[in-house]
Amino acid sequence: MSIVLGHVTQIMTRFLSIDILAAHSWDFYIPLSEDSIEQIRFWQNNLGAINSRSITESYKCSKIVFSDASSTGYAGYEVHAANDVSHGMWSAEEAAKSSTWRELTAVYRVLLSIARVLAHKRVKWFTDNQGVVSIVFKGSMKHELQNIAMAIYRLCMGYSIVLEMDWIPRSENEKADYFSKITDFDDWGISFEMLSILQARYGVFEIDWFASENNAKVSKFYSRFLNPSSFGVDAFTANWDEYFGLFVPPIKIVHMVLRKMDADQAKWVLVVPYGDRLHFGLYFVPQASLFQQ
Repeated sequence: MSIVLGHVTQIMTRFLSIDILAAHSWDFYIPLSEDSIEQIRFWQNNLGAINSRSITESYKCSKIVFSDASSTGYAGYEVHAANDVSHGMWSAEEAAKSSTWRELTAVYRVLLSIARVLAHKRVKWFTDNQGVVSIVFKGSMKHELQNIAMAIYRLCMGYSIVLEMDWIPRSENEKADYFSKITDFDDWGISFEMLSILQARYGVFEIDWFASENNAKVSKFYSRFLNPSSFGVDAFTANWDEYFGLFVPPIKIVHMVLRKMDADQAKWVLVVPYGDRLHFGLYFVPQASLFQQ
């Protein structure tokens, strides 16, 4: 039925296939997993709506995305917004995963980062991993990979994105490959214990101005690159007087941060390392004392 229904016929039956594969014989009773039951409900609720295809349907893609994953991180971008790069670092546990897991997860996290840009569009997505092309299109018999494929599918459904995956050789994916290997050595942060101490003394923070998906201490945060849950990119483009902010910036830009704090008359707490200690300061108005140790 994929001629009419498309690749959904494969990805939305994959958990059922996994359950069937676990059967020991033809007459073996097959207990359905929750994932399989969810897929049966999908067909029950959606078959009537998707059981047709227009003969004159356009297959022209209006967006083009490249993504890649390395042993240290992932990256991706849409070519018409090439400066808005999605990038993240793997945790130690994630870095130990297979290359296919990392490449597939890269697709999901980049897609999550730029989904609003791609909404209601047909998207050509390039990756240099052939296995990922197949898994996004058909799903996987490996439960862990199938879960990621399903997350990608649900995200596309939610944003009305039609995703066309295509393989390219690594030599044609140089930009995404370059960004995926960036290691942000200035991506440091404070502990949640320190956060509790600061908030008990100064109040609850509304935003974390210099963070990433790995070290953000406030749900609303700005990051250097697009992250799946970041509120914005490049804190210097925002007005800092709108929120009570936590500032844990890279050390090399502290002087720039202080200048903008003064210009915006922001209310903030700044944390900077000094030797083997952390120093922090509170600033409400230009006339206030700049640092309190």
